[in-house]
Order: sequence, then C-alpha cells, then structure tokens
Amino acid sequence: MIPLGRHRRTELFTAYRQVLIDTGADVRGSDQNSLLLRLLDGEEALARLGDELPQVRTRENQLRSALVERRTSLIAELATCRTQLASLKSTGPCSLIAVVRPHDVERVVSGTRHVSQDDNAH
Repeated sequence: MIPLGRHRRTELFTAYRQVLIDTGADVRGSDQNSLLLRLLDGEEALARLGDELPQVRTRENQLRSALVERRTSLIAELATCRTQLASLKSTGPCSLIAVVRPHDVERVVSGTRHVSQDDNAH
C-alpha cells in the first residue's frame, strides 16, 4: 500500500467525516463512529496548528530581534545619560546656574538672541 499525501489524506478524512455525520454519528457518543469523528476533528485541528507553527515562529523571531535592538538602544541611551550626568556633576551646581540665566531664556523665547556688552561682563 502506498502512503497517501497529506492533502489527499485530509480530503479522505473530510469525506469520511461527512459520511459519518450524514449517517447520524454523534461526536459525544462512545461508539466507533463517534470516536472516529473526534479523531478526525483532532487530526484537522492538528494539521491547522502545524500549518500555523512556522508563522508563529517567524513572528517570535521578529519580536525577539526587535527586543534585542530596543535593549541595545536603551543601553546606549543610558550610557549617554550617565556620561551627561557625570559631566554635570563635575561642573558643580553654581556653574550650572551661571550657564543658564533667566534673561537668556527670555531672549531665546522672544527671538532676540544677540548678547549686549553688559552680558559679556558677566
């Protein structure tokens, strides 16, 4: 006997299942036909899951790669933030205040960016 291809086997199972249903077999019963119906339903479900598995694995790999890329990006961003924080700590709080003066902020907001002579004296 030659083994059937998967597609042909599914066609035969589907046809046989329909015959069982047409003859009144009940999937909840314990007779041979009812057990065969449950088996055939299980075979169909298993085949569908087998077809979906490669797609699920592909999506899983895509998500894993995206997570690795995001993690790498966050690690780099954290390193940059730590470097900036260390730089700010080394300048001390007084020099930070000297860097950003309230009237400088007002000029940037108002659009007047030139520095007057008395500003250079500070």
